[in-house]
Amino acid sequence: MIAADLAGPALRIAERLGADEVRNLAIGDSLPADVELVFEASGAPGALGPVLHATARGGTLVQVGNLPGERRPAALGDLVTREITWIGSYRFVDEITDALGDLAAGLDVDPLITHTFDLDDAAAALAVAADRKSNSGKVLLRLGGEVNE
Repeated sequence: MIAADLAGPALRIAERLGADEVRNLAIGDSLPADVELVFEASGAPGALGPVLHATARGGTLVQVGNLPGERRPAALGDLVTREITWIGSYRFVDEITDALGDLAAGLDVDPLITHTFDLDDAAAALAVAADRKSNSGKVLLRLGGEVNE
């Protein structure tokens, strides 16, 4: 699995989660070529062209990132000429049941969690989550009670 991003902290999380390789696009790394199965999770319109071009001829691109609702120009030639299957995958529908089951079975999500705040500090938690310079991944609120750490 190859993870690509513009942010070093996100790539470090990907490495901790088992990515075989990371590409930091902010420092000039390029997307790989001819990838059979690609997940685009940013939702950034500017990512579509490069991601389509990275997808192998006859490959599949899964659009997970929510694209903006307003109209945006996009060069989609690779979609046709490379015979790419482009499908959307809207999350937050039925996945919660699977996620809770995976967590109960011991799925380790610790690499995703970068900050934890008490509920009384919710405003600070939201500020950290919204601040791109905070290097946050998932920011959690502790709702009370004992925490097993």
